Amino acid sequence: MRLKLRLDSWLYRIYFKARFNKQSLPSPIVWQDSRLDPDSRPPVELIEKLDANGRSKLDTVLKEVELISKIHTKFPSTITPRHWEELLHHETRKHRLDYLKFLRTNERNAEKEAARKRAKKENLPTSTFDGDYSKVWIDVHPELLERWTAQIKGLAFLQALRLKETPTIAVDCRFLPYLTKRAQGLTSVQFAYLLAENKRTPSPWPLYLVNWDFEDAAFKKAQEKHLGTLSSARSLSGFVTTDNYTSLFPPEDIVYLSPDADEPLESVEADKCYVIGGIVDRVAEKGIPQFASLETSQADGVTARRLPLDEFIDWKSGNKFLTLVTVMKMLRTNFEVGDWKTAIETNVPVRYIRSRDEKNNKSRTIHEAFRQYDHGVLQILEEQLGPEERSPEKSVKQRYIPRRVLA
Repeated sequence: MRLKLRLDSWLYRIYFKARFNKQSLPSPIVWQDSRLDPDSRPPVELIEKLDANGRSKLDTVLKEVELISKIHTKFPSTITPRHWEELLHHETRKHRLDYLKFLRTNERNAEKEAARKRAKKENLPTSTFDGDYSKVWIDVHPELLERWTAQIKGLAFLQALRLKETPTIAVDCRFLPYLTKRAQGLTSVQFAYLLAENKRTPSPWPLYLVNWDFEDAAFKKAQEKHLGTLSSARSLSGFVTTDNYTSLFPPEDIVYLSPDADEPLESVEADKCYVIGGIVDRVAEKGIPQFASLETSQADGVTARRLPLDEFIDWKSGNKFLTLVTVMKMLRTNFEVGDWKTAIETNVPVRYIRSRDEKNNKSRTIHEAFRQYDHGVLQILEEQLGPEERSPEKSVKQRYIPRRVLA
């Protein structure tokens, strides 16, 4: 029998601390039999599509994957032909190792989600309708209720467009093809999170993904993997368009948010469109200039402003990378309360305002231990297979050059 504990009980706090302290460090690297399923090996169809260089690289990648399956604890149970193609696109062993770990994490998440759905299905209430129409709403099937809820949220989004009582958000997606493959994936996920967050709020804002290229491979992949909701007839959370923001809104009503702008954004106004650059700046991107968002705003002839982060936050550790969702939450909070201090302190992650000494040492220890574990795996790969051949970065299409997009 499973013991159910209240989240606010002292017994649950003891249980949580015990679970956290039990979170073990990675075990020493232990060799075992290969866990690469024969059905997961590269298919003949993929091999036949490759040229001589591609086949040579596939052979190298296959040896790496085979070896990783013997020594790393996080290895996926299935590798599809599409996964092999992705592995071929990654230029370093570390990136390929990270991708295999990512696949295993996805498998575990899918297993948990499937278990959750099974439990939900098993616990579905049976109909108790006895002719009393006051019970009709109680007997609504949960799946139908979810569909109605989604439709209500879609109507709330349309209401925001009709009333025009809130600011508009435009995400500038023109940078996507110039990012590395890894950054393209991270950025696409952020697009999806932003749409979902806007849809969840009681009063969503008009939201546009602008400068979207439906013919480009990077955009097609982003929509296929992470943004299926954009083509859903049942869900409405935002608009995607090939147009630039300058053709959708008057230039005088557009404010491009750039960390490199000289002047801070003083307030969030209902009649303005705030543009967020779709750039993952957690690390420097070779295809993106350092001041890309500022230079883009200048090329398009619109106002650039920065969020007043330094005025209200004492950055003690980490970089100033903020997700698209965090930026939107700050804009929303400022619009609702009219106070940047509250907007920033409420939404900026605590890790940025804590020094290294103030942070949880156990979490850092665990993170460092897993990093060393991966480093040990990479060392074994080098010992067994030799140094990897370094090739030029092929993920970057070319370098982005800011230029005016004609309306």
